[in-house]
Amino acid sequence: MPVHVVRPRGISGRRSSLAVLHEVKRLLPHHVTVLEDVPVVRPERMVLDLCASEHPRRAARALDDAWRRRLLSGRSLRALVDETSVQGRPGLGVLRALLDERGDDYVPPASNLERRFVAIVTQARLPDMRRQVDSGDDDRWVGRVDFRDARLPLVVEIQSETFHSALTDRLDDEARLSALRAAGLRGGRDHGGAGLAPPARRGARRAGGSGSPLTAAGKSCRGSRG
Repeated sequence: MPVHVVRPRGISGRRSSLAVLHEVKRLLPHHVTVLEDVPVVRPERMVLDLCASEHPRRAARALDDAWRRRLLSGRSLRALVDETSVQGRPGLGVLRALLDERGDDYVPPASNLERRFVAIVTQARLPDMRRQVDSGDDDRWVGRVDFRDARLPLVVEIQSETFHSALTDRLDDEARLSALRAAGLRGGRDHGGAGLAPPARRGARRAGGSGSPLTAAGKSCRGSRG
């Protein structure tokens, strides 16, 4: 993977075969930090530069990854947008749209499998589900679930084969699911994303009545009104 280097435009005309060089019109001092003795651009600035040079979907993925790793936040991105709006910068419109779409309190998908599930729900035009939600009842906290419906007592867990295929993992998952059911929730799981088919082939749908299925990832996740 090549090293990418950013520097202000006009410093030097020299090029290097050791790195991909990106020259920018302005690189403010507070857009730079130090990581292991190497000056690097801050994550917010990196995302802004990607919004200017890459496809919006790729920039969105980089934004989500940095947000998930807590390298940036809605507040820090808003500060960058407000600052650069005065100057005007390439990519600013894309970044503003991505941030408005997510909101300052956005919780990004924790994995690529979760991102695929979100895509299915979105393309099927279903209401968004809350992500990474602490769940349980008044007496007991059961755990944090990947997705929880805002209206129905329905939770969805996206489980990779890496961390959920061993016997001990499966036993722990069954105990967790039983505890969620005891707390009045209904849930479903997808193992390894094998059922996360493109929405064009396998949609997700929601009926209004009790026991209506949310078919996600080729498995039926039963939901009810309690």
